[in-house]
Amino acid sequence: MARWKEIHDSLERRITSGEIPARTTLPSEVDLAAEWGVSRLTAHRALYELARTGLVERKRKLGTVVLGPSERTIHRRVIGGLFFDASDYFQGSYLTSLRRAMTDENHLLYMDTARDTEQEAAALKRMSKEADGIFLFATCAPANNALISRLVKSDFPVICIDRYPESLICDAVGTDNARTARDGVQALIRRGHRRIAHFTDLEMTVASVRDRCRGWREIMDESGLADPTLLRTFPYLGPRDEDEYGQMVQLAEDALQSMLYRGDPPTAVFCLRDHWVSAAYDAAQRIGLRVPDDLEIMGFVDRPHWLLRIPDSIWVLRQDVVGVSQKAAERLEERLDGRAGGVQRLLLPGQVLAPGSGFFGQAGTAVSS
Repeated sequence: MARWKEIHDSLERRITSGEIPARTTLPSEVDLAAEWGVSRLTAHRALYELARTGLVERKRKLGTVVLGPSERTIHRRVIGGLFFDASDYFQGSYLTSLRRAMTDENHLLYMDTARDTEQEAAALKRMSKEADGIFLFATCAPANNALISRLVKSDFPVICIDRYPESLICDAVGTDNARTARDGVQALIRRGHRRIAHFTDLEMTVASVRDRCRGWREIMDESGLADPTLLRTFPYLGPRDEDEYGQMVQLAEDALQSMLYRGDPPTAVFCLRDHWVSAAYDAAQRIGLRVPDDLEIMGFVDRPHWLLRIPDSIWVLRQDVVGVSQKAAERLEERLDGRAGGVQRLLLPGQVLAPGSGFFGQAGTAVSS
């Protein structure tokens, strides 16, 4: 049982039995933490849950006061949703799906951290005091790992969505990126491709980025097709505007041109995410490569085609946003109820969709799932 729940259940029994009468002021967070040998944040969580279920009222300067039966009102839980850009289609899809997956007694309070390490840290600290738990679409900045670890160790529920820092021990729910990448690249190999490049971000501390690269690397190694010169890593670009997208296209064009000049160019490109898919397509058009005749393009695509400058001729690796959100909501409920046990990383399979499958895929077009 989580330590906060031990404290909560002990106080709850004493309050409901009358051992601690109404109008009594409970010990402070500092005193409770010392008495039980826990952190102040753990003690805070116990008192916060007592307040949420209506047994006590927390008053500034007066402390935590026990309420009588006629005064008690159950309050909805507040869950923090920390995303670094919810205006992004993919993150917005997660935010919507999480709201739908949560029970009615929970209220989702969204905060945008603007992909800023300090803003993320400030939001985490604020939500640890004002909310019952957090869904975190993390920046994965190493500077915040210690803060997140402290929250996790204090039994405060933090559920990482989609991405999490590789070195961080915390609950995380997302896509099995390595397996999905392997399935996708294997589909390209079955089509006769032997030179398959990989375009990715320079964020190998982010588990999803590293796992997609690992999936590509493993299947190429196993097939005897490994060539480190086919890997191209680029700085992270949103892109936030046309200029930034133009930088992505130029980087993709430079990569393709350098491979063409070697005389043994790739016949397919596996892209980390949809913006690199779009950039690779535009770059191919610039240098006269026909897609898919000269170059096939595959990538994790989380936006409808009509939001990107790409046709239906690409291979799509699709993530189950709704399924991930449902499992994340279930995991949060387990944490909130103190029955979650150890840290869990739950990875759902993705889907490989052949060209022409459309945004959501059509019956019979899935290569794997």
